[in-house]
Amino acid sequence: AAACLVVLAGLALREPSRGAPTHAERMAAAQAKGDLVRASWGPFNALDTGEAPEITGVTGEVAWSDSMQTGVMRFSGLPACKEGEQYQLWIVDADRGISQRVSGAIFGCGGAGALEVPIEPQLPITKAAAFAVTLERAGGVVVSDMKRRVVLAAIAR
Repeated sequence: AAACLVVLAGLALREPSRGAPTHAERMAAAQAKGDLVRASWGPFNALDTGEAPEITGVTGEVAWSDSMQTGVMRFSGLPACKEGEQYQLWIVDADRGISQRVSGAIFGCGGAGALEVPIEPQLPITKAAAFAVTLERAGGVVVSDMKRRVVLAAIAR
């Protein structure tokens, strides 16, 4: 029995364990598969009144892969959050609709320069239709009232 343990330990040392792929590896795989979709950020006006977003002048893009369930957001001009606040990404799945949007990231910072944020949805996304960023309390929320809107990117398919 001790000899078996020694052999197994030797095998474990020779072959490093391969963990889950990194975000960069998943994005590269999505690019290779050809199902990476991109959309530019635009103003996130209120859906019912057309009221302008709380934060304006933000540009950038979102890149997403339904098959790999991963993506990345890029921003320019996103201001730093105030203390006690964070930005939150919402993914609108074509099958669920906006009323059942899924949280895809909670992040802070912003400020001068460019910002890149990985997208990691809390639930599987069948077919992403849109991505929306709101300003929420630190730690994010389970369901946003969508009153503090920032940007929106719709996927054209």
